[in-house]
Amino acid sequence: MWPFLSRHKWIVAYLIIIGGIFVFLFITGLVYLLPPSWGIVAIVIAIIGFLITHLSTLDRSKENEIQEEKTDRLVKEMEKLVAPMYSKIGDINIYLKGSPGYKASNSTSVQEYFRFWSDVKQSKYLAPDYLRSAIDNYLKNKSQTVRDRKKDESYEKAETQLLEAIKRRYSELEQLV
Repeated sequence: MWPFLSRHKWIVAYLIIIGGIFVFLFITGLVYLLPPSWGIVAIVIAIIGFLITHLSTLDRSKENEIQEEKTDRLVKEMEKLVAPMYSKIGDINIYLKGSPGYKASNSTSVQEYFRFWSDVKQSKYLAPDYLRSAIDNYLKNKSQTVRDRKKDESYEKAETQLLEAIKRRYSELEQLV
Protein backbone atom coordinates (compact mmCIF):
# COMPACT_ATOMS: atom_id res chain seq x y z
CA MET A 1 0.00 0.00 0.00
CA TRP A 2 2.83 2.41 0.87
CA PRO A 3 5.81 1.09 -1.09
CA PHE A 4 7.64 4.39 -0.55
CA LEU A 5 7.81 3.64 3.15
CA SER A 6 9.34 0.21 2.76
CA ARG A 7 11.93 1.40 0.21
CA HIS A 8 12.93 4.56 2.05
CA LYS A 9 12.95 3.56 5.71
CA TRP A 10 16.09 5.59 6.35
CA ILE A 11 14.25 8.78 5.28
CA VAL A 12 11.44 7.98 7.68
CA ALA A 13 13.96 7.35 10.46
CA TYR A 14 15.73 10.69 9.85
CA LEU A 15 12.43 12.58 9.78
CA ILE A 16 11.41 11.00 13.06
CA ILE A 17 14.75 11.81 14.67
CA ILE A 18 14.80 15.42 13.42
CA GLY A 19 11.16 15.90 14.37
CA GLY A 20 11.87 14.42 17.79
CA ILE A 21 14.75 16.82 18.35
CA PHE A 22 12.57 19.79 17.45
CA VAL A 23 9.75 18.58 19.67
CA PHE A 24 12.26 18.10 22.51
CA LEU A 25 13.50 21.65 22.05
CA PHE A 26 9.94 22.99 22.16
CA ILE A 27 8.98 20.96 25.22
CA THR A 28 12.11 21.89 27.18
CA GLY A 29 11.84 25.56 26.27
CA LEU A 30 15.14 25.60 24.43
CA VAL A 31 13.43 26.67 21.23
CA TYR A 32 15.07 30.08 21.51
CA LEU A 33 18.30 28.39 20.33
CA LEU A 34 16.77 28.05 16.87
CA PRO A 35 16.24 30.83 14.34
CA PRO A 36 12.58 32.05 14.43
CA SER A 37 11.56 30.55 11.07
CA TRP A 38 12.68 27.10 12.16
CA GLY A 39 9.84 26.79 14.64
CA ILE A 40 7.28 26.19 11.91
CA VAL A 41 9.69 23.88 10.07
CA ALA A 42 10.15 21.89 13.26
CA ILE A 43 6.41 21.49 13.75
CA VAL A 44 5.89 20.43 10.12
CA ILE A 45 8.74 17.91 10.26
CA ALA A 46 7.44 16.46 13.52
CA ILE A 47 3.92 16.12 12.10
CA ILE A 48 5.20 14.53 8.86
CA GLY A 49 7.39 12.11 10.84
CA PHE A 50 4.46 11.14 13.04
CA LEU A 51 2.12 10.65 10.06
CA ILE A 52 4.64 8.54 8.15
CA THR A 53 5.27 6.40 11.21
CA HIS A 54 1.55 5.99 11.79
CA LEU A 55 0.87 5.11 8.15
CA SER A 56 3.68 2.55 8.02
CA THR A 57 2.35 0.95 11.22
CA LEU A 58 -1.15 0.77 9.73
CA ASP A 59 0.28 -0.74 6.55
CA ARG A 60 2.15 -3.42 8.51
CA SER A 61 -0.89 -4.28 10.60
CA LYS A 62 -3.00 -4.61 7.45
CA GLU A 63 -0.36 -6.88 5.89
CA ASN A 64 -0.33 -8.99 9.07
CA GLU A 65 -4.12 -9.22 9.03
CA ILE A 66 -4.13 -10.33 5.37
CA GLN A 67 -1.43 -12.93 6.07
CA GLU A 68 -3.38 -14.22 9.06
CA GLU A 69 -6.53 -14.61 6.93
CA LYS A 70 -4.55 -16.54 4.30
CA THR A 71 -3.08 -18.81 6.95
CA ASP A 72 -6.51 -19.41 8.49
CA ARG A 73 -7.89 -20.39 5.10
CA LEU A 74 -5.00 -22.80 4.48
CA VAL A 75 -5.49 -24.37 7.91
CA LYS A 76 -9.21 -24.74 7.22
CA GLU A 77 -8.44 -26.37 3.85
CA MET A 78 -6.04 -28.78 5.53
CA GLU A 79 -8.40 -29.69 8.38
CA LYS A 80 -11.65 -29.98 6.44
CA LEU A 81 -10.52 -31.34 3.08
CA VAL A 82 -6.94 -32.35 2.42
CA ALA A 83 -6.00 -34.11 5.68
CA PRO A 84 -9.18 -36.27 5.76
CA MET A 85 -8.71 -37.26 2.12
CA TYR A 86 -4.99 -37.90 2.63
CA SER A 87 -5.63 -40.04 5.72
CA LYS A 88 -8.04 -42.25 3.77
CA ILE A 89 -5.66 -43.03 0.90
CA GLY A 90 -5.58 -46.81 0.63
CA ASP A 91 -8.90 -47.25 2.42
CA ILE A 92 -10.83 -49.60 0.15
CA ASN A 93 -14.13 -48.58 1.77
CA ILE A 94 -13.68 -44.93 0.76
CA TYR A 95 -11.94 -44.96 -2.63
CA LEU A 96 -14.03 -47.43 -4.57
CA LYS A 97 -15.96 -47.17 -7.80
CA GLY A 98 -19.45 -47.77 -6.41
CA SER A 99 -20.88 -47.19 -2.97
CA PRO A 100 -20.34 -49.93 -0.38
CA GLY A 101 -24.07 -50.09 0.41
CA TYR A 102 -27.30 -48.13 0.45
CA LYS A 103 -27.42 -44.75 2.16
CA ALA A 104 -30.17 -45.95 4.50
CA SER A 105 -27.97 -48.81 5.72
CA ASN A 106 -27.15 -49.06 9.42
CA SER A 107 -23.60 -50.18 8.68
CA THR A 108 -21.03 -47.80 10.16
CA SER A 109 -18.66 -48.24 7.22
CA VAL A 110 -21.43 -47.34 4.75
CA GLN A 111 -22.42 -44.30 6.80
CA GLU A 112 -18.76 -43.26 7.05
CA TYR A 113 -18.47 -43.53 3.25
CA PHE A 114 -21.46 -41.25 2.60
CA ARG A 115 -20.46 -38.79 5.35
CA PHE A 116 -16.90 -38.64 4.01
CA TRP A 117 -17.93 -37.83 0.43
CA SER A 118 -20.60 -35.41 1.60
CA ASP A 119 -17.95 -33.52 3.60
CA VAL A 120 -15.59 -33.53 0.60
CA LYS A 121 -18.29 -32.07 -1.64
CA GLN A 122 -19.06 -29.38 0.94
CA SER A 123 -15.40 -28.43 1.48
CA LYS A 124 -13.99 -28.70 -2.03
CA TYR A 125 -14.43 -24.94 -2.53
CA LEU A 126 -11.37 -24.52 -0.29
CA ALA A 127 -9.16 -26.43 -2.72
CA PRO A 128 -7.06 -24.95 -5.51
CA ASP A 129 -8.28 -25.50 -9.07
CA TYR A 130 -6.22 -28.61 -9.79
CA LEU A 131 -7.50 -30.45 -6.69
CA ARG A 132 -11.09 -29.32 -7.16
CA SER A 133 -10.95 -30.45 -10.79
CA ALA A 134 -9.53 -33.84 -9.76
CA ILE A 135 -12.31 -34.27 -7.17
CA ASP A 136 -15.00 -33.38 -9.71
CA ASN A 137 -13.51 -35.72 -12.31
CA TYR A 138 -13.28 -38.56 -9.77
CA LEU A 139 -16.89 -38.11 -8.66
CA LYS A 140 -18.02 -37.97 -12.29
CA ASN A 141 -16.32 -41.31 -12.99
CA LYS A 142 -17.70 -43.09 -9.92
CA SER A 143 -20.53 -45.52 -10.38
CA GLN A 144 -23.89 -44.99 -8.71
CA THR A 145 -24.32 -48.75 -8.46
CA VAL A 146 -24.07 -50.30 -5.02
CA ARG A 147 -21.03 -52.55 -4.53
CA ASP A 148 -19.70 -51.87 -8.05
CA ARG A 149 -16.03 -52.83 -7.80
CA LYS A 150 -15.29 -53.17 -11.51
CA LYS A 151 -12.76 -50.45 -12.21
CA ASP A 152 -12.72 -49.27 -15.81
CA GLU A 153 -9.92 -47.26 -17.39
CA SER A 154 -11.57 -43.85 -16.94
CA TYR A 155 -12.24 -44.51 -13.24
CA GLU A 156 -8.68 -45.72 -12.61
CA LYS A 157 -7.26 -42.65 -14.37
CA ALA A 158 -9.52 -40.33 -12.35
CA GLU A 159 -8.61 -42.09 -9.10
CA THR A 160 -4.88 -41.85 -9.86
CA GLN A 161 -5.18 -38.15 -10.68
CA LEU A 162 -7.14 -37.51 -7.49
CA LEU A 163 -4.67 -39.35 -5.27
CA GLU A 164 -1.73 -37.52 -6.86
CA ALA A 165 -3.49 -34.17 -6.43
CA ILE A 166 -4.23 -34.96 -2.77
CA LYS A 167 -0.60 -35.91 -2.09
CA ARG A 168 0.66 -32.82 -3.91
CA ARG A 169 -1.62 -30.46 -1.99
CA TYR A 170 -0.88 -32.13 1.32
CA SER A 171 2.83 -31.61 0.71
CA GLU A 172 2.26 -27.96 -0.25
CA LEU A 173 0.15 -27.27 2.83
CA GLU A 174 2.66 -28.96 5.11
CA GLN A 175 5.27 -26.47 3.94
CA LEU A 176 2.95 -23.44 4.07
CA VAL A 177 1.21 -23.99 7.38
